[in-house]
Amino acid sequence: MEYVSRWSNSGRVGHVDTVKDYDGRTALILAAMRGHAIVVKYLIDTFHASVDAVDMSDGRTALLHASSFGHTETVIALAARGANVDARGKKGETALMLAVFYGHADTAITLKQKHNAAVVEDPYGNTALTLARTRGLTNVVRALES
Repeated sequence: MEYVSRWSNSGRVGHVDTVKDYDGRTALILAAMRGHAIVVKYLIDTFHASVDAVDMSDGRTALLHASSFGHTETVIALAARGANVDARGKKGETALMLAVFYGHADTAITLKQKHNAAVVEDPYGNTALTLARTRGLTNVVRALES
């Protein structure tokens, strides 16, 4: 985190969201992908990083990426700071769908508590509930059905 602070305070960057990698990912998205919840909080709280910035490669926000990697603490931090839990990637996937698809039960249950999106469908007709059943995640199925 010291590196992030030094970099962002160097005066070489106008705003933390202006620097992106080759896929259009901001520092916040990269931190969320790696599960660095403390850095995520710091970037949003201190530098007002755009919580719903979208990367250019797959149209995913920091919340969508954190969900796909099962970074529950990061998902909680993003949701608490106003991340759109209804955001969708380019393929119509939601954070809940991604958590279920990749088998991250704790993250899926956390997202279910934030939003009841178990019946929302992607363009292929999949819902988080059907994905959970297909993956055999019985604890997630129970949580989504409640």
